[in-house]
Amino acid sequence: MAHNELERITSDSSLLRLNEDILTEIVSYLHTRDALHLSTTARGLHQVAKRQALSEIWLFRPEETIRICTYMLADIQGRIMCVRKLSVRSHGIGEYHDQASTHWQLLADFLEHAHNLRSLCIFPIGFLLQAVPRMGDALAKLQYLQDIDLGGVDAASLKILPCMRSNIRKIKIHAHFNAFSFEHLILNISSMQSIQELDSELSINRWTQPPIPPAFTDCQLPKLRRLAVPSNTTTMSTCVRAFPELRVLHLGGQEISPEVNVVSALTACWPSLDVVQAHVTAFRRWPITCPVHTLFISGVLAMPSIQVQWDSTEDGALFLPIVLNAVTHTSPIVLKLSIMPYIDLAPTFWTDLAEIGTQIRCLIIQLCEFQDALQFQADLVEWMNTVPPILASMRSLTHIQICIRGDMSRHFSCVVQAYDPDNPPPPPPIAIVPTYEIAQEFSKILIKNLPSVRLVSVGFGFGFLPDGSEQMLGGGSFWWWKTVITPNGRNVQRIEDQAGINLQSRLCSVEFDSRLDFDRE
Repeated sequence: MAHNELERITSDSSLLRLNEDILTEIVSYLHTRDALHLSTTARGLHQVAKRQALSEIWLFRPEETIRICTYMLADIQGRIMCVRKLSVRSHGIGEYHDQASTHWQLLADFLEHAHNLRSLCIFPIGFLLQAVPRMGDALAKLQYLQDIDLGGVDAASLKILPCMRSNIRKIKIHAHFNAFSFEHLILNISSMQSIQELDSELSINRWTQPPIPPAFTDCQLPKLRRLAVPSNTTTMSTCVRAFPELRVLHLGGQEISPEVNVVSALTACWPSLDVVQAHVTAFRRWPITCPVHTLFISGVLAMPSIQVQWDSTEDGALFLPIVLNAVTHTSPIVLKLSIMPYIDLAPTFWTDLAEIGTQIRCLIIQLCEFQDALQFQADLVEWMNTVPPILASMRSLTHIQICIRGDMSRHFSCVVQAYDPDNPPPPPPIAIVPTYEIAQEFSKILIKNLPSVRLVSVGFGFGFLPDGSEQMLGGGSFWWWKTVITPNGRNVQRIEDQAGINLQSRLCSVEFDSRLDFDRE
């Protein structure tokens, strides 16, 4: 559109008022630099584009903080009031002490006037509150914050949470080296009754004494729906009492250890839990026995014993009974797991899974090769000819996705290898070359052997459903087929990627409609 035409449209005040919402929606898709450029094209677009350009501010370096905060403070009503999201990240704390009276003081001034903030990320909050104490008062007075992400939290900075006036819905906490217990965190956010999501990244240092949990009362956050927590920082019973209406649970794994102890003692569970995404080691301490819709098991199952950092070893084969036990108790509709394609697992693991997983509708399997294997493709072919006939007894199985990972030796930096930083070895070769022909051949095998399956996806890379409703693929190629009935029997029909993703999303969703018509999709 010509510049004078754009000026004419945006200079018409009545037309601008009518279309301001539309302009705001369009401009919201622009990056900061593009929005700034657009703000100079026409007077009518100036305010809309400027609001978008100033809505998100990132501060990483001292000189950057000084420059941006000075600019914003020069026009509090016209600039700072536009800010909705602020990210402050400092990675070299030691070199900033001398400048605490400059850029950190300016940041405190900024926060004292940023009354319209909706999202805030500060790292490290513990150091900043110590360097500029009034910054804590500024944070506490913010009224419209909806989510906060605080890094470097210590026991002192944790106390700011009960003072905050906002109705915060999402909070993420990063703390290290036994700074405080998870129970301390719960007590400090117990007054924040609007929280819906809590992401806790607490680190336990096994060489020092962990913090002693406080006398835990029955404080609850009934609106909390999503929880992410390392499984070794608290107990399941504590979280069941504190978050009774939980829907989505993410559990981090425990330290690698030669002992594998499945927890046998049962405990209360959540009546409305939909999604569990957990490292296989998390089930050692968390006996999840409530039915769930979606179960994601992270960690590679049946991986051979490997030597890793700190001279610890773990035999992945010991994880198999843990997984079968978890599937038995949770009865998932959607199951995702990663495993080695060892054919000797067929009469044990896969047979048992087919017996206990009769309710599974969507099965996502990542077949992995940890170290280089020249016979990986042959192993895959043998797996395809052996395991799908075993899974044929799963009559509810409607969708299966096979994700082939032949490059995992490139991604596991924990393996102890001889390494010369001056002469690094070349990356190991990929165990299998991704091709459409291989994916198509495997899809035909799956359709032939799984009579209830209607949708098949085969690819190379990552394939997972992080929340049970949305497909995410990255680092590879995937193809999609659906079952068609021909005079010669069941066959595969290639469909577009987006159509396959949409079908998978509907099949694996909690709101699945059994009337889904594959022939019309």
